Amino acid sequence: MIKRITITILLLPIVITVGCLSLSVQRKEDIRVLISKDVLSRMEKDFFHYESEYQNIKKIMTDCIFQETDLNNDGMNEIVVKVNWFSEGRFNIRKGHNYVRGAQDQGRWHIYKIYNQKPDFIGSLRDGSKWQVLSSTLNGYHDIETYAHESWNEGLVDIYRFSNGQYRLTSSVLYQFDKDGIRKKLKVLK
Repeated sequence: MIKRITITILLLPIVITVGCLSLSVQRKEDIRVLISKDVLSRMEKDFFHYESEYQNIKKIMTDCIFQETDLNNDGMNEIVVKVNWFSEGRFNIRKGHNYVRGAQDQGRWHIYKIYNQKPDFIGSLRDGSKWQVLSSTLNGYHDIETYAHESWNEGLVDIYRFSNGQYRLTSSVLYQFDKDGIRKKLKVLK
């Protein structure tokens, strides 16, 4: 009798732990669905979209890359979504072709803050193949830099800063890069 009580007590925390883990994963999946709906709403409807919203959301959840980073040092990660849409061979277009980002893998990222278990859109980063969080901040949020390849030795570097609840493009500069990666300013676009 005592062994049964001990075993039951020892198993109870394991069940609770496993239950919390699955609940946490479920919440994260629910948030991804809400974000995917928002991403879809921000896309211009194109020939490659499905008729069904469900299929489009499923496609976004499969093709887009969801990354997490703490942009305001509050201990909660914001979600940065790399928007992709890969061909699965429909319309005689080669499988794997990325309709949204093209050959240089350049395109948008959308940024979301999770508030009360719901995503809140806080900005979009335009064309670029990579992004990084900078140490500089404005209004408690880190600045973000993106890079877009322009030609064999030129690239566009954009800086986004947080103001009025959104990330906004504040600087766009075309640089020439030498073989050592040193950049020389060619043209200020913004």
